[in-house]
Amino acid sequence: MKSLEELLERFRAMEFTDEFDTIVAVANGGIIPAGILNQRLGLDFQLIKINLRDEQQKPRYDAPQLLEPLSFDPRGRRI
Repeated sequence: MKSLEELLERFRAMEFTDEFDTIVAVANGGIIPAGILNQRLGLDFQLIKINLRDEQQKPRYDAPQLLEPLSFDPRGRRI
């Protein structure tokens, strides 16, 4: 397992060639990485709640399912 400092260093070393105006994170497991990117890039971030797998990590659906409506309008955003 990586230490927090090693993880943060990987985020610091990432190079972004595209420009974004919003970070979209999966609520289950994506909040911390989105927060780190938010601090680094100074971008707004939004959460989406999706589900694909059950508690034993077996696929529940053929494709991820949106669990609730988006709380933002993604149209025209560079995500």
